[in-house]
Amino acid sequence: MHDHSGWYLYLGRWAGVRVKLHASFVFLAVLLVYTATLPSPAPAHAAWHALLTTLLLFASVVLHEFGHCLAAWRLGGSVSQVVLFPLGGLASAHFDGEPQDEMRVAMAGPTANLLVCLGLLPVMWSMDVELIRLFHVLRPPALGEAMSLRLVLETVFYLNWLLTIANLIPAMPLDGGRILRAALTPSVGANQASLVTARTGQFIALILPLLAWGVGVFDVGANFWAPVAVVSILLFFSAKQEIERLMDSEQDEGGPFGYDFSQGYTSLERRLAPPTPRRKNTVQRWLERRRRAREQRRLETEAMEEQRLDGILARLNEVGIQNLSSEERDILRRVSQRYRNRQ
Repeated sequence: MHDHSGWYLYLGRWAGVRVKLHASFVFLAVLLVYTATLPSPAPAHAAWHALLTTLLLFASVVLHEFGHCLAAWRLGGSVSQVVLFPLGGLASAHFDGEPQDEMRVAMAGPTANLLVCLGLLPVMWSMDVELIRLFHVLRPPALGEAMSLRLVLETVFYLNWLLTIANLIPAMPLDGGRILRAALTPSVGANQASLVTARTGQFIALILPLLAWGVGVFDVGANFWAPVAVVSILLFFSAKQEIERLMDSEQDEGGPFGYDFSQGYTSLERRLAPPTPRRKNTVQRWLERRRRAREQRRLETEAMEEQRLDGILARLNEVGIQNLSSEERDILRRVSQRYRNRQ
């Protein structure tokens, strides 16, 4: 799961922002329809309610992400693209700011969903809905109920409340992870804050199924345990990707909050004074050794390829590029690119 952003459908530009729909939305729609029709015989409207739930979730996620965009714009930044996931998304924002700015932008998404819930409370109260039940994340509107305005409003409330709560989990790529990283950055530095956040995300991903089992999620049915399993996998590999990024980079060229699937808001350049140099800790020394080993392997590979270049050029002159092997063509391309870069 190293290139999540590649699994998307481009939806065009909305308010000048490129919007992409992640393939996990399609998977979720199929999962909801399947679990809604598991009872035998299943109500005829169950599948339609499942599809409507997916559409309402899509609208709630769009609201969530454009809450992030609005916060970034108010801070003087710009937003280039948004990738929509079932639990939120990734808004690629660019502006100069401090870690506190990322915290404000991260909090704007859950706040937008929370405002929807607060706005619906008077309506739900007037319809004699049990308000306490609305806040129970393990009691969603039943997919087998007959379609009605009340059911639609309950579904909208539940989805926005779920997005609010889920995005406060301190794990990337959720907003809670960005908030945690921004809170740690001033005291421990950007890289260390990212590492701590990633490790925290892996820990949460591992214990989330156990917590779900403890509160009875697995007894509720596939409507719950399947999404919990998917979210746990997503959080674990997102954290793994962030840790690998930290290992692979000598320095963070995109600022302390550079964009990829596990990071979200980008190019938040800190205006803090540079920290006083400190002695490297065990993790930093290990990362440095890894970096040096990778660099040594890269140099050895390049030297080997350049030694083979004369033979490849001779074959090129004899048989033409069409008769070179794919490996020889790749070596020729890489060495040529390195020569051009040196010039």
